[in-house]
Amino acid sequence: MKKRDLLIIVITLIIDQLTKYIAATSFTPSIAIIDGFFWLTYAQNTGMAWSMFSNATWLLTIISLIITIVLFWLYHTSYTSNESLMCLCQAFMISGAIGNLIDRVVLGYVRDFLAFNIFGYHFPVFNVADMCLTIGAIVWILYCIFVEGKKVHHE
Repeated sequence: MKKRDLLIIVITLIIDQLTKYIAATSFTPSIAIIDGFFWLTYAQNTGMAWSMFSNATWLLTIISLIITIVLFWLYHTSYTSNESLMCLCQAFMISGAIGNLIDRVVLGYVRDFLAFNIFGYHFPVFNVADMCLTIGAIVWILYCIFVEGKKVHHE
């Protein structure tokens, strides 16, 4: 594993776990940062996105573990092909998967704390690990479409 990617995983994991701890001890019930738009709100999520599969902790823990293993495997295959951006995306996703996996294994739920109201829609509360997963996945998908897709069309 590249030192850069390992450093990203470690730093984002520390930020994730530290912010979750701060949220669990400080944000009850809620702190308005931008009134009507953004709050720090502590929530214990026993499900996944949008609280789907609530109270299916063991199933989600197993799925999270499998996803983490697959991401490490994908990282290894990307690393050998020296695709730096793909490795970076996978490092973010690995960090996010591990961050939420830690919560599920240790606590039985994921600690979320970032809440937004976007044009009247209360977006599901999320955390730093969720951001790492989302950003890594979006950039990875865009990379596959626009970079890898061009390679296929030019060959």
